[in-house]
Amino acid sequence: MLKNKIAATGVVLTVLLTVVGLNVLALGANGFKMQVIVELSSARVARGDDVTIFVVVKDDEGAPIEGATVTATIGDLEVLFLLSDHGNGNYQGAIDTSIVNEGTYEIVVTVEKEGYEPSQILRTLTVIPPPLVTDVNHDGGVDIVDVAIATSAFGTEPGDSRWNKEADMDGNDKINILDLAKIAVDFGRTSIPSDPDVIKLQAVVNGMRDVNVFVRVNISDGLTREEAEQIAEATFIAVMGEEVTYRLDTLTFNDTQVEAHYTWGFDESDMGHIFDMTADLTTLLITVNHCF
Repeated sequence: MLKNKIAATGVVLTVLLTVVGLNVLALGANGFKMQVIVELSSARVARGDDVTIFVVVKDDEGAPIEGATVTATIGDLEVLFLLSDHGNGNYQGAIDTSIVNEGTYEIVVTVEKEGYEPSQILRTLTVIPPPLVTDVNHDGGVDIVDVAIATSAFGTEPGDSRWNKEADMDGNDKINILDLAKIAVDFGRTSIPSDPDVIKLQAVVNGMRDVNVFVRVNISDGLTREEAEQIAEATFIAVMGEEVTYRLDTLTFNDTQVEAHYTWGFDESDMGHIFDMTADLTTLLITVNHCF
């Protein structure tokens, strides 16, 4: 059964994680329509990180459109980001999130080309607090494990067998009481969802970029088919967005791995694209390969 995620009119703004999709909003009545694919490197980033925008522009027959002007804005800021033309209908640019506060913003990508109707594509971006420097083991929170790691390296300098630069909070090449004090101040703070049932996986997409995938499942007591489908669909939506039509063709799973194959398209007449994923639940890593 097809799950049509394309709105009949307007734009669906339901992207929570990493996002790809198609949604063309015609701005004029003259010229040919363009097919525009917009992909963000992540839809949830720490403030200060760059968000890379990937855009593919094609005509109705799927041929690449070169020489278009592609720009992006974030929120209500009067700052226009110009994307570079990488040839063959591919455009790329970056937004520096240090210019905004933490929160959820609308990114508007505008594509213009003489002879074609201009198009606007809207995406949402969530900007979260930057990672905690005191999160020594980078697991999203500061707890007794971080204290233990820093304590084990206490009194060391670079070159010592117990040296751990991750515990050097102030970067002075010494781990002393000041470093432990900084960790103590942040003890109990987190930078990831606090829901204990939410797990975070990392998807590597086409060997080129990483996407965070958050899904509410309990994998500690084995995996049900429903939970396997949740992981597969959360991965698909995180990578491809919700504005495409997709179909789950095959799903295989056990307690340590989930494999899924999807067919997708811009609409039901375009269901010729593939999306394959393999999730390793022991490492929480997902490998994704898909075509445009």
